[in-house]
Order: sequence, then C-alpha cells, then structure tokens
Amino acid sequence: MQPDESDLRPDPVNPVVVIGAIGVAAGVLMAIFTIFGGQTGLTPRLRPGAVEPSPVPVLVQVGSPAADFTTVTPAGERLNLRDYRGSAVALNFWATWCGPCVVEMPELQQAADTYPDGELVVIGVNAGETQDAVSRFITDNGISFPIAMDESGDIVELYGIQGFPTTIWIDAEGIIQAKHIGVLSQDLIEAYTAQVLTAD
Repeated sequence: MQPDESDLRPDPVNPVVVIGAIGVAAGVLMAIFTIFGGQTGLTPRLRPGAVEPSPVPVLVQVGSPAADFTTVTPAGERLNLRDYRGSAVALNFWATWCGPCVVEMPELQQAADTYPDGELVVIGVNAGETQDAVSRFITDNGISFPIAMDESGDIVELYGIQGFPTTIWIDAEGIIQAKHIGVLSQDLIEAYTAQVLTAD
C-alpha cells in the first residue's frame, strides 16, 4: 500500500518554537554574562551621551517607522501599538521560559513605574504562550505594564525577532531609534530612554 502524500508532508514549523529553541541556548549564556558583569558582542557598551545599539536586521531599521499591530492583553482587552503614539515606547519581546527575560522584568517594571505617563511606555510582547500562562506570570511577579499577546508568532515575525529578550526602542513619533538584544540593566534602560526622548 502506497502512503498518502499528505502523510509525507512535514508539519508546518512555528517560528516561535524555532526562535525559542535558539533563544534558550543563547539566553542561558547571555544571562551568565550579564549576571556576572560580563559583556557580549550583542550588548551595547555605554559611552557618555550615547548608546551604541545592537545590529539591526532588515525588518527593523533605525530611522524607519515601527510596524503597527493589533492584538489583545492577557485579560482579553484590545491593544494597538498606534494608540501609544506621542509617548516613547520600549517594545520588549519575552517569554516566561526565557531566563534572561525573567531577570530583566523587575528592571522593566521599575522603568514603567519611574517615568511619567506619556513619557515612556513599556510594552511586553509575549511570544507563543497562552493567556492563562501569561496572566499567572504577571500576577506572580507584580507586572503592571501592558502585555501584548502573540500566541501565533505574527508580531515576532513582523519585527524579525531572532532571540529573547529583545527590546525595540521607539520614539514618540513612532520611529525606531534602537534595538537591544539581551538583558537590560537599569543603566541601559536610562540611556536608551534618554536617546528616544531626545530624538529629533
């Protein structure tokens, strides 16, 4: 009996699963370097008055408009990136299974609490997980900044994200000013925020 052709076709590959597998391995190494004070080639080194961003892929170019998207929060409320125009945005791509993402969450929450409304908005884009799982995580960890659900991986693909955590820094006009791959410290957050707030 000849096998059905449909049985021979491979299952479609979820981009979030592929990125996740790569991100876990890379993320563990990045967390070790970050926690123990090391630098990686992907982490910007600060210099007076400027931030040197990580390399930017074709889909996310500094000086280009940030791609708009509409999704929901873990509570099922609508979230549209365009609604935050007028404020600088730190668009952080993360997942609960990503150790480095968990490490930087308190820093992001502190930034969300520190900067006035309308100045900087932190938005976490959760990659590939369920609303229930994300709701439990944000409750357990006291996260209050907006979380955008990306169960399908469409937003990850839209922004060409290749590892977690990754943060896209967007100015008040909706223009991308920098991209950071890896864990953010408070010093880095302050430097990137100053950059997007003073962008022409």
